[in-house]
Amino acid sequence: MKRKCDSRISISLSLEQHKELVQLSEKNDVSIAWLVRQAITFYLFKNSNKQDEN
Repeated sequence: MKRKCDSRISISLSLEQHKELVQLSEKNDVSIAWLVRQAITFYLFKNSNKQDEN
């Protein structure tokens, strides 16, 4: 079952960032989109906890 996309974004990456994402996605057999969503989820979780401390 495909995941419903609620919104889309467009980002620009350096060649090095894109190269590393391609390597990680191939190594872990996941899409680059999945890696980016995981990174965003991690960043939001980490930073929402910091806001709770203030």
